[in-house]
Amino acid sequence: MLLHESINEYCSKFKLPGILENYQHLADIASKENMSYSEYLYKLLELENSGRELRSKKMLLKMAGLPKLKTIDTFDYKSSSVNKTLINEILTFRFIDEFKNILLFGTSGVGKTHLATAIAYAATQQRIKTKFITASDLMIQLEVALQTNRLDNYFKRVIAVPKLLIIDEFGYI
Repeated sequence: MLLHESINEYCSKFKLPGILENYQHLADIASKENMSYSEYLYKLLELENSGRELRSKKMLLKMAGLPKLKTIDTFDYKSSSVNKTLINEILTFRFIDEFKNILLFGTSGVGKTHLATAIAYAATQQRIKTKFITASDLMIQLEVALQTNRLDNYFKRVIAVPKLLIIDEFGYI
């Protein structure tokens, strides 16, 4: 078996897709630039880590169940009475470690869902497990879980897993 085939096999076995994808190209660069073995290894590990972080963020974003992708950068503070400093404090996510709840309330159309979605998105980018759900969907899922005798499983699987649970549209139930 050739050396590169063995490397490919080990990368697959140890689940190192970043190294698998980049080792040959980086080896060529390392050779041309007289890079040390340690530098070469470090750069490979950096690429592997970057790839893992990106995949993790993508997976957490997918699992969060956001209705639309909204960011805090697209929120219009000028047409809202929202305190930007307070939102920036929320975006530190200290409230999670302190086991505090955040409530966003106001009349229809002031941007509560946009803010909630933006906070959820920012959390996923910080690699915080997040779940976004509307209150009506939560009630329906809880009712189904209760009727099918799977309420305990539902709580363990859906409610207890995320560190950040965002329940939107409380006013509509």
